[in-house]
Amino acid sequence: MAAVLAEAQLLGISGAGALSRAGRVLAASVGADSESAPPSEPRGSADPGGRVLGALEQALAADLPEPVDMLLVQSDLTAIVPGRPVPALAAALERSSVVESRGGALTVRFTPQSVRRALDGGWSAAELLRTLAGFSPSPLPGALKVLVDDAARRHGVVRVREVASVLRVADPAVAAGIKADAALAGLGLDEVAPGIILSTAPAGVVLRELRATGLAPVLENEHGRVLVATRPGAGRRAPCPPPAHPGNAHSVRTRRPGPRELVALVGRMRAGEEARNASGGASVTAADPVHALARMRQAQASRERVRLRLAGPDGAVQERTVRVLAVEPGRVRLADLVRETELTVAVHRIVSVDLP
Repeated sequence: MAAVLAEAQLLGISGAGALSRAGRVLAASVGADSESAPPSEPRGSADPGGRVLGALEQALAADLPEPVDMLLVQSDLTAIVPGRPVPALAAALERSSVVESRGGALTVRFTPQSVRRALDGGWSAAELLRTLAGFSPSPLPGALKVLVDDAARRHGVVRVREVASVLRVADPAVAAGIKADAALAGLGLDEVAPGIILSTAPAGVVLRELRATGLAPVLENEHGRVLVATRPGAGRRAPCPPPAHPGNAHSVRTRRPGPRELVALVGRMRAGEEARNASGGASVTAADPVHALARMRQAQASRERVRLRLAGPDGAVQERTVRVLAVEPGRVRLADLVRETELTVAVHRIVSVDLP
């Protein structure tokens, strides 16, 4: 209910807790329409000839004060409009100032940002001052003129142009021919420096059009290196990383396992699951070479410690707590956490792998 009352006050239907003249006109028209409308039609749906809208317009016009075209500019860069501004004054203030308060009078402030907004909209400093002076009954204060002149002096010092391609031409004669060629007019070419031509067209379009004229352009990157690619712009993308083969730095050829191999793999998986269940969920020692390598690759990815049992040259088995650094073809690089050393172990010397 509060939202409806607030909206009614915003629309001018009510004010100070009572119906305004427009509100009484609207209430009377809705009541009359509801009594005369057939039951099948909603209330307030009929408005022959726009009678209700016309009455509302007259009521609102009678309640609203006459617009004023007076702007009182003060030396603190604020300005007051003693009433409702005329459309031309309202448009000028909207483009060049920020509103500080509204009510019986409108108070605005001129800031560097608001003046720059007016300049960005196409006004010059002279036009802005002339427009504001036309609504001011007294001369504009010097502070406002200084603000506008300072903003105009800095406005446009740095200019930004949208460019899609840059042509570097070492031969001045070739550069002049490109600029003078009518067939290349659609590329939006502009020579900003000797041998440097900007274009609003993408690099692929520029290459195609230049080749159509008999030239042999090449594509280069931001460092000036020539790119060799199957299509323009392909060399800009970062190269894709080579496919990763865990435990092997070389490319491999995969094949589908046969039925006998699948049966053996399923048997190993079931045996491992049964051993895990028998141990109450504790980690199972990987003694099979395939499982040992898989466990070490997993430890390398998670950077967790593992306990290895290694067979020495004399056949003696030693146990070490290590962190796996890399699993390479035929060997494993390890970091011994107890001895604080790094060692490389052949895969065939690994007896078992287990979590500590």
